Order: sequence, then C-alpha cells, then structure tokens
Amino acid sequence: MAIFVATGAALAAKYWGRSISANANESCRYCGDAGVMRIFFGMACLHFLLAVATIGDTRFAAYMHTGFWFAKVVLLTGLLVGGAFLPLRGLLVFGEMCRWVAMLFLLFQVVALIDLAYSWNESWRSRDDELAGEWRWRGSILAVAFALYSVSLAGIALMFEYLAADGCALNTALLACTLVAAVGFTALSVSPVAEHGAILASAVVTAYVVYIAYSALASAPDVGCN
Repeated sequence: MAIFVATGAALAAKYWGRSISANANESCRYCGDAGVMRIFFGMACLHFLLAVATIGDTRFAAYMHTGFWFAKVVLLTGLLVGGAFLPLRGLLVFGEMCRWVAMLFLLFQVVALIDLAYSWNESWRSRDDELAGEWRWRGSILAVAFALYSVSLAGIALMFEYLAADGCALNTALLACTLVAAVGFTALSVSPVAEHGAILASAVVTAYVVYIAYSALASAPDVGCN
C-alpha cells in the first residue's frame, strides 16, 4: 500500500509539484525530479531497514512483517521529511545508484513475466488436453497473443509518429531496435531452435518491452522529442 501511495505522491511531485506548492520556486524541495528522488529515497531507506530487521527465521522477524504498523508509519514519515534536507549532491549519487539497480529490477521483471506466461500457456494447453484435444483453449492462446502483438505494433507505430521526429535520432534508433528485437525473438520462439518456445510468452515480453521503450522515451529530458 505504501508503494502505491508513494508512487502517486511522486507523480504529483513531478508533474504538478510547482502548481500545488505554496513555495513554487527553485527552493521547492519536493517538486520535479528532485521531489521524486526524495520520496523514493525515503522508501528505499525504509525497505532497507525492514530487510535488515527481518533477516533470519525468528519470531521478531515474522512480527516485523505483520506488526509495528504505527512505528513503520512514523519511521516513513520521518524519512520523507528528512529527505528534504538531503543535499543535491546526495540526490545525484542516489539517482545514479538507482539507474544501475533499475537494470537488475527490469531483468527480474522480464524473468517473472516469462515464468507467468509459460505457466499461463501450460494451464490453457492442459485444459485442451482434458477436452480430448480440442483447440478451444489453444485458440484463446493465439487470440491473446494476437491482441498483445496488435497493441504492441500500434504502440510502436504511434511512437514513431509522435516520439521520433526529425532530429530525434536516439528515439528512432531505440524504436527500431525494439521492433527488430520483438520480431527476432518471436521468430526464434516459434522455430525448432527453441524447443520450449511459446508464442504467448513472446507476446507478453514484446508488450512489456514496448511499454518500457515508451516509458524511457516519454521520460527523456529533451522536450522536443517527447
């Protein structure tokens, strides 16, 4: 729950911080990208402390997962308030650390999505096997995959139209790489080379990669290209 609240607060700070702040000037500490980093610095510190407190299979560690809610709220509030006093240099160091950790997080998300898609695929295929080989659920797999690919291709086309204007060579290159990778990995997954390939898993990963590409391009600092 705290993560959703923090995400909402971070979005408000990034896009509407200066308009809702009574101190909407350069000294506004919870406005723009700096506000986002201060909020998630507090969240990162909270979860790091909780991770340390729950090391080991102890009664205290178990209770830390389910109790001490008032203390957690007070601690998070203190960390968020304390983030306002974090100097700009400290924010830049924290932001650079987040860039590297985010790559590991994205890799973990891809692995989790692939596992989910394979489980989904096997579940629906097994239902067809129980129906004496009917293609009712296999048809559903193809329909979902087709829908995901359609949305992904439409997203890429829209990004080429609105986020790859003249002079935005990096955006164009990123979108081209995304499209080539999606086609290449899809072809590989349905070829004899990939013995356990599944079109549904490829469609899920393709949709996720297209979303990541949009998120990256929309967050680019060059306003003329996003």
